[in-house]
Amino acid sequence: MANIYLSSTLLWNGSMEEIFDMVFQSGLDGIELWSQQFFYRKFDIDEFEKLALAMYEELDVQEMDEQIERAREVQQRKSEKDMLQQIMEQDFSDEQMEVILEALNEKLPLKEIMKFALPEKSPTQMKFIKKLVQE
Repeated sequence: MANIYLSSTLLWNGSMEEIFDMVFQSGLDGIELWSQQFFYRKFDIDEFEKLALAMYEELDVQEMDEQIERAREVQQRKSEKDMLQQIMEQDFSDEQMEVILEALNEKLPLKEIMKFALPEKSPTQMKFIKKLVQE
């Protein structure tokens, strides 16, 4: 994906803080800061460094949060796939599988299904435990 920057000249009369805020609030990747504007508006180099550092630290934190969330989603899908595989490897009768498929269709979490998806339970027992789990 291409990086998108804001040209500081679009906010010629804005303060440096307003320019940085606009970039951050818009989710843009950076600023093209014109040196003529910098000197004409008498922007302070220390303020520029402080704002630039703060903006990129915030972006890094957001990116890290997104990466953590993606990793959690991947792990959750893997865990659910493993649980479903465990269920499917067991020797269930057709009636027992109907109870399990019904629970999956009702979007019951696999962790909850694992509580009653046991081959030694009768379909009636599984339905009863399923109701308890749902409550």
